Amino acid sequence: MTTRQEVERSLLGPLQEADFVWPKLAELKHLQQEHPSEAPTELTDRDGIIRVDDRPCVPGDAKAFINRLLIVGHCGPHGHRGEDVVTALLRQRFEILQLRQ
Repeated sequence: MTTRQEVERSLLGPLQEADFVWPKLAELKHLQQEHPSEAPTELTDRDGIIRVDDRPCVPGDAKAFINRLLIVGHCGPHGHRGEDVVTALLRQRFEILQLRQ
């Protein structure tokens, strides 16, 4: 008896998966509108995107979006990077609420 559904995955990595969707600012804008209570008080709004220190703010409940950012950060042009490097990279470019300290 099998309890898990087996999904065929690319041997190359998640970025090469046919169903992988690249994170987009339009999607982030929609997620921010869905989670307005998570917006920090020191925010700025430019182009309809809430930002902290000029970095787009990602709601902590946007798990699928954050997961895709982590995949891109981990599987970047420099190969597979460790957790600390990926976290630091994402913190440079995004304000991700509830990201592990």
